[in-house]
Amino acid sequence: MTPTRDRYDAIVIGAGPAGAVAARELARRGQSVLMVDKATFPRRKVCGCCLNGNALAALAAVGLGELPHALGAVSLHSLKLAVGGRMATVPLSGVSLSREAFDLALIGEAVTAGVEFLPGCRATMGDVEGDGRRVEIAVL
Repeated sequence: MTPTRDRYDAIVIGAGPAGAVAARELARRGQSVLMVDKATFPRRKVCGCCLNGNALAALAAVGLGELPHALGAVSLHSLKLAVGGRMATVPLSGVSLSREAFDLALIGEAVTAGVEFLPGCRATMGDVEGDGRRVEIAVL
């Protein structure tokens, strides 16, 4: 598993939601992009399975607004908190979905846009060289 090029316009380290969307958007704008993550996918994550209204708006802004619902997201309307016999209800706006499925779908969208993806690899930033920076990739 090695990169197919010697130079990229951008290397995105981390294929979580932020990295995958950033890589996709760069590729959609004609940039050559390599995305590297130390994890292999699919991966299980305990955190990050809820998206609030701002996250949903950000996805919609880049043309991925329907993705959560296509993955079976469940709408969230409120959160009930209880302690010592007292309860409060907090209104919510968002969805809950499988982080495993969400990550895979975002990576798939990035790859479809032209991103080259290397899972199970570590990227180490090197020195600045001319108009770029050396990045060393190692398979874990």
